[in-house]
Amino acid sequence: MKRKTVCFTIALVLLAACSQTNEERAEALIEASLKKELYHPDTYQSVETRLDSAFAPYDDPVFFDQVEALVTLRLDVERLDSSLREAKDTMAVLTVPMSAADEQQYDEARRKYEACLAELDEVKYRGDSLLSDIVATLQHNRRFIGYKAVHHYRADDNKGAMQTGHTVFYIDSLFARITYSLELSTYEKIQTMIADLKETIAGKISN
Repeated sequence: MKRKTVCFTIALVLLAACSQTNEERAEALIEASLKKELYHPDTYQSVETRLDSAFAPYDDPVFFDQVEALVTLRLDVERLDSSLREAKDTMAVLTVPMSAADEQQYDEARRKYEACLAELDEVKYRGDSLLSDIVATLQHNRRFIGYKAVHHYRADDNKGAMQTGHTVFYIDSLFARITYSLELSTYEKIQTMIADLKETIAGKISN
């Protein structure tokens, strides 16, 4: 009799799990995850969850890292170009004959110019290599990797004040676990980077 009761209980649990919608499964995973991180988990309130399919590369965190790294390298190029122009201008205004102070300033500008030039070559090489990897990735067809849920919620912060949260959660295809998460603002920034990058390299990709 006891064995029948245990089997019946397990069957009910399995039936309940199967009867959940994908949205309910996603919200259960998200709630459990957030309550481990919140200062006051008992104040957690779900506001809205939007569930959608996730596809690589556009929802792949590895691809996110590549895009962010390329943007950083491009900012480094701009910084180094500016430093090169500054050093070059300094050398240009110092004409012979130069005083001892002028010679010291010229030597400092020359060393800065040479150092920036060497660093710029390295940064451009890394950027070109990374760009080639990104273009190759974008050539591939989209690949289903699970689901993404844009989740809005409320909860008290460490001072007891109610705050709102907006997070994107990535969930595996079986709704067994959360694989990755990031703030919605960060996700939107990365998607803008990807769109800008696709426009820039449109001639290099076929899809």
